[in-house]
Amino acid sequence: MRPRIAVTGIGARCSVASNAQELSEALRTGRRGLVPLEDPRLSTLRATHAGLIGEIAPFEDDRDRVRGLDRNVHLALAAMRESLDNAGIDEPLGPHGAVVFGTCSGGMLTIESHYEALVAGRDPVDEDLLFSKRYYTTAKVLAWAAGASGPVLSVVTACAAGAGAIAQAADLIRTGMARRVVAGGSDVFAGSTLVGFDALKATTEGLCAPFSNPIGLNLGEGAAFLVLERFEDAAARGAKILAEVLGSGLSNDAYHPTAPDPSARGQLAAMGAALSDAGITP
Repeated sequence: MRPRIAVTGIGARCSVASNAQELSEALRTGRRGLVPLEDPRLSTLRATHAGLIGEIAPFEDDRDRVRGLDRNVHLALAAMRESLDNAGIDEPLGPHGAVVFGTCSGGMLTIESHYEALVAGRDPVDEDLLFSKRYYTTAKVLAWAAGASGPVLSVVTACAAGAGAIAQAADLIRTGMARRVVAGGSDVFAGSTLVGFDALKATTEGLCAPFSNPIGLNLGEGAAFLVLERFEDAAARGAKILAEVLGSGLSNDAYHPTAPDPSARGQLAAMGAALSDAGITP
């Protein structure tokens, strides 16, 4: 029999919320989190606003080496720890615990800083800098913080990375490779990332309006994580079941480097696969 997968914890950080409960309230009340961009280096772009978060205070128990890592790591740590606390888990995940982390740009602020140093004629390369630049770094730190010694994976599929991480986590549980998984993603606001989206003409002038005008998006920064576990395990420990993961689907248009297939066959394929995986019909 196919295992049921329960969602027992959630954590979030974004421009309108410092935790998942505040995010829920912000969605219900329509609170806006976009602010004008003040960096003069970005003044020539179409994009004028972004969803920014203030200072992220490191946790007291973080090792000194973690404190110096990219902002992306600390944003992810905050959201992941909230999800574990929300799930009522205060012990290491252990050998049956796993971490799946999704991101678009990873440690881009560290990469930008290194590039600026190179342009200025300096090359401050050391092991800490190289570790902080890697896309897999955050997943490794999350595994250390959660005490997870099972599979540790990074999903780097741009805007679909967070959803892909949840799908991968569910697969780990269904295949017996893990019994409990922390899955989610994080990204920070970086000028080079915004330039890339702006060059693709994906950004909007002013404030975005989903499914309306103006067309386009505003970038921001944030992190969100879920705790997934075998349903019977969650029920046995008396955990509150927030949701179940029924199925997922993954596809690639293979149509154009940036533009979607106008026939929407990629989206249809992914949704059809998710319905099939869940064993339900439209």
